[in-house]
Order: sequence, then structure tokens, then C-alpha cells
Amino acid sequence: MASLFVLHRLATVWVENPPPDVFGASGFAPNHRAYAEKIEAQHRAVPGGVLPEWFSENIGTLEAAPFERDLNGVVTVSLLDRFRDDPSLWRGCGWLNRWDPRSDATFSDYLDSWSACLQTNGMEDRATTIVRELFLPDVAL
Repeated sequence: MASLFVLHRLATVWVENPPPDVFGASGFAPNHRAYAEKIEAQHRAVPGGVLPEWFSENIGTLEAAPFERDLNGVVTVSLLDRFRDDPSLWRGCGWLNRWDPRSDATFSDYLDSWSACLQTNGMEDRATTIVRELFLPDVAL
């Protein structure tokens, strides 16, 4: 998700403020967006109302094969617009896995640990709330 986020940002920033050391940067900027959109199109979008069911059906595979590109792509396209709309959500991601994530029995426990880590370190806990709302609405706090 981070790479797609950056590609979209470069597509915008390079038009408005191209880096002086990159010849033709402003003209190349649309290629960043086109490439990001091409990658996004390779992963089927799951409608918001169906996303929790999709996640429930696929969490076992996601946990067993965390680098499974197709399923990770669905998660990525499900979250990307939220992070593009509010880039400050990335601040919370810097605190991922600053605890022993193996101690978390479930994904919900993992989100609880991430939330606790953020709160302990004086960070705003918005990213975990969004993830929980999208993927685990019945478990939302």
C-alpha cells in the first residue's frame, strides 16, 4: 500500500513541484499514476459491505501466507483511499510491531496491541479504528 500511495503522491507533487534534478519530471508524473492504477486494477475490489465477510473467509490464508500478493492486493485497495484522503494515518503505521506480535492470538488482538502501543506512546489511534471498522465491524470498539 505504501508504494501505491507514494506513486500517487509523486504523480501530484511532480506536476506541482518537479524535482529540479530529474529532467522532464513533470511530464513523467502521469506515468506514476498510470502505473499505480494498473497495479490497483489487478486486484478486485470488494464492496465495503462485503469486505468483512471476505476478510473472514481469507484471514487464515493471509496469516499462513502473509506475502500472498492477490489477497494482500485486495486489502491494499480497500485501505488505500483512506490513507490517500488522510496521509496523517501513516504516523500510526510507524508504531507497527513495536511489541511481540506473536503474542496476539487473533487479528483483533493484534489491533488491540497496536492501539495500546499508540496510546502508550502518546499517538492518536485512528489507523487501527479505520482498519477495525473496515474489516471487523462487529468487533469495533
